[in-house]
Amino acid sequence: MWALAEMTAEHPAAGSFGLHAQIYLHPWAGFAESATRMAVPGGDCGSEVVAAAIYCKLWFADIPSWMWVAAFSAAIVLCQTHQCQRGFGRFDTGSR
Repeated sequence: MWALAEMTAEHPAAGSFGLHAQIYLHPWAGFAESATRMAVPGGDCGSEVVAAAIYCKLWFADIPSWMWVAAFSAAIVLCQTHQCQRGFGRFDTGSR
């Protein structure tokens, strides 16, 4: 942990994990880390709405799964845009 703190103090920048990998390992390592950090949340969010659709399909069998996916995706987008207007971290932590 001390090495990471020292690298961050030496090179303070946004996306520091990718920057550290690029500087100290190889440019491709920095690219791979940054690309992975951007791609993983999309897959996580997609799997969450699909799982929610599967649960809702058990309760409401007549409604197609794609409608549940669309509804939960819209709910996530609405919550996140509302969160951006009020300030980051308030919706997730429950603070006012």
